[in-house]
Amino acid sequence: MTLMRKLWPLVIFLIGVMNCPPMRAQSICSQPGKANTLYCTPILAVDSLQVVGGSGTVVPGVPPGFLALNAAVGTQVSQLPTPSPASGFVFVFGPSGLTTERGLGPIFSERPGTVGKHKLFLGFTYQHFEIDQIDDLSLKGIPVQISGCDPNTIGCGNFIQTNSRLDLKIHQFTAYASFGLVNRLDVSVAVPILDIRMRMQSRCSVCFQQQPPSGSGIVLSFTPNIATGSASGVGDVTFRLKGSVIKGERSGLGLGVDVRAPTGDELNFLGSGAVGVRPFVAFAYRTRVISPHANIGYQYNGDSILATANGTTSGQLPNSLDYSAGIDFGLLKSLSVTGDFLGHTLFSANRVYLGSRAGLGQGQPDTACTPTGVLPCQTVNFNTNSFALGGKINPGGRLLITANVLLKLDNNGLHYKPAPLVGVSYTF
Repeated sequence: MTLMRKLWPLVIFLIGVMNCPPMRAQSICSQPGKANTLYCTPILAVDSLQVVGGSGTVVPGVPPGFLALNAAVGTQVSQLPTPSPASGFVFVFGPSGLTTERGLGPIFSERPGTVGKHKLFLGFTYQHFEIDQIDDLSLKGIPVQISGCDPNTIGCGNFIQTNSRLDLKIHQFTAYASFGLVNRLDVSVAVPILDIRMRMQSRCSVCFQQQPPSGSGIVLSFTPNIATGSASGVGDVTFRLKGSVIKGERSGLGLGVDVRAPTGDELNFLGSGAVGVRPFVAFAYRTRVISPHANIGYQYNGDSILATANGTTSGQLPNSLDYSAGIDFGLLKSLSVTGDFLGHTLFSANRVYLGSRAGLGQGQPDTACTPTGVLPCQTVNFNTNSFALGGKINPGGRLLITANVLLKLDNNGLHYKPAPLVGVSYTF
């Protein structure tokens, strides 16, 4: 009870932070120093426009579909799956004194057991992501049509037609620590360090658009461009409080809550830009060889610039429901293999659609933020699933070495090539 009384001021503070809208200027990429961020890198690659001939000023905005693409990438990059900060060894004080449960446990799912009173678990992992698709849109060819005038106006020429390639690679290093406050209560912290590389190359098949009035000689011109960017630093730090509420001879149930602090730079995709709170439940059943487990949690997020498709204001980052189920196979006393199905449902999130324009767009493909491509950007709910296959080996003592590969099972949201992970941990 004393611990809970101490935590109440923190909880009240975090709730207040999540409900306070951040103060931002109208245009993020026009602010000094912001144009060099990863958020602005793709926008600059497709915004290389200039007016030639005649007299007049034409300032077309970045197409809504492309802004939705950037918002979706930024939102989901900051929420990629990360391994659980759960020890492979659990220490329990029972009638016979201190005992050790040697089930090495899952990799991406949370186990219900705690590390044990005054025990310390330290871990470090490396994971690599190469993003190649979002929704049904391949990042190797992103069509964007640009217009500087109302297509119904006499004298407005065909849309400028561009095609861009976006290369996005992420190196994610994560350090974990868990400490047993008492026999059935842990506190944990996860500190991610990210290195992100982005390159956007744009080309055009129709590079000019005649501007009205007819005969004015004003032409909007697009220049093929290459924009590159990179960022590295600390991401969003997550704090966890977890308790083991039911502990049977073979089954267990744990309850916990994660609190994510917005310590990462959201404009460089290092973090979400919003506080997050995630209560979760973990269940496991243990046998000598096969041990099934399951998790479910709900992530509540605050406001972030990444959540909006207009690039100028902030909105609530999509809340999400995450769930997992898997099995640990204890092949040997010091070796286990784990398979996990990971499900993720995002609520009111941006999606990207590949459509086509008629009329001055000549039926060419175009990136849109709605299925028809003509309505204002709308958010939707959608599911995305992954599968993790890996193993843990105990070469000696309380040392664990972890290896895993994460496979995306659908094209909803961000799609990445098979993502490898390696890790090492020790329990003191």
